Amino acid sequence: MMESLYLCDAQGLAPLWLHGSGAQPPLVGAVRAAPRRLDAETVEETLTIALEGSGITPWLEALEARLADGRDGITPSYLTLQTAPGAPFWRSPLRGGDLTLLEGDAASRGVRLTLRRPPWWEGSLQALPLSNPNGSRLTTGLTLSNHQDNHAGHVNYASLAAADLPGSLPAPFQAVLRATGAGESLQTVLLGLGSDLEDADGALWHALEGEDAQPGADATLNVITAGPASGGAFARLTWSAPVWAHLATWTVPATDLGYLRGRRVHPVLCLNTPPAQAGLTLAWRVTAAPGATPLAQSAPFPAQVGHGLQVGAALHLPPLALGGGPYPALYLELWAESTPAAPFTLDVDAVHLLPAEGWLHAYPLGGTPAGWDLVLDGLEELVYSREPATGARALTHVLGGEWPRLRPPHAHRLYLLWETQDGAAPAAQITLRLFLRPRSEGVG
Repeated sequence: MMESLYLCDAQGLAPLWLHGSGAQPPLVGAVRAAPRRLDAETVEETLTIALEGSGITPWLEALEARLADGRDGITPSYLTLQTAPGAPFWRSPLRGGDLTLLEGDAASRGVRLTLRRPPWWEGSLQALPLSNPNGSRLTTGLTLSNHQDNHAGHVNYASLAAADLPGSLPAPFQAVLRATGAGESLQTVLLGLGSDLEDADGALWHALEGEDAQPGADATLNVITAGPASGGAFARLTWSAPVWAHLATWTVPATDLGYLRGRRVHPVLCLNTPPAQAGLTLAWRVTAAPGATPLAQSAPFPAQVGHGLQVGAALHLPPLALGGGPYPALYLELWAESTPAAPFTLDVDAVHLLPAEGWLHAYPLGGTPAGWDLVLDGLEELVYSREPATGARALTHVLGGEWPRLRPPHAHRLYLLWETQDGAAPAAQITLRLFLRPRSEGVG
């Protein structure tokens, strides 16, 4: 079925009509053959196009130029389809195309156009309704804090219900973040995405407070009361051994392991005081009992000087997936190797177990200016800052990780942690908006 068909750029502009209401001479229209599946990743579209009257040669040259620009990666093109009058428009990115001239002359010409695209179509951009204790099904901006504790509204996640996720195929999304504090510039940003992490009985509690840890065999732990800290306190760890030292142990409850079911998480260490000098290396271990032989351990990673967020490689929790469980509680241990002069001190506010089903790490190149939006755009596979009033873009970050996707019909939770020019203050807040182009294979 085909009511309208045209080629356009990523913004839906510069349409080159192939069939339908926007057709202008010399284009008469097109006949579309049934799409043919070439392989798991490619569908072939064949169109027989009729041209009549003056201007045939310029029209063909414009089409050839459009195909060449797409083929060479200069200007991506999308095949845009409307199946019936009044129906929504769907688009699919071109992955190649060929043009064959059929019989005719300068006044009447037939053309066979062969296009290759992915085996899906995507719909118009939609704002997704997000929820947490600060709002229900909001599309205009949901408030997140830079920590999670037992105080009302102090959460750093946004939930997306399965019923609010359109489409039938996994699709990338666009996340738009804006710092709410006066003069705040978004610097480092961590985004973790997980699916089916909540149910009628509860949800994953991903934050482990520093003050809830037990001291490791090689360190002392003092709880320091601090109003701005997550939970109102942090753990001051002190040790002297320069070799690998066991600093602290947190209990990961069986209920949380039942939600994770062996999936990967990034343990993010949230520090009250960032490290002031180089030479500190950290690592995580997962054990069945404090101090026992590790069931799993992360690769060592250097602590980043001046940063309140410290993140290394992901771990599976639990290390062996056992379906739905039940699981016994496990223990997460923090270890350190130090080259500065003893004694050593680390002020731990919390550990956040961020799901790595989807994971992005935005590294600042100057950071997002105050009042601007930081856009993590999986649709265009770009990260940039945008001035809300004018839409002007600026390159302010580079990205680590792979663009995550939302997967119908699952519910999702998206978790964020970030730093501003003043560090990773727990009291900092952002607003979050999420956008998606739903994907489906069976459109036309």
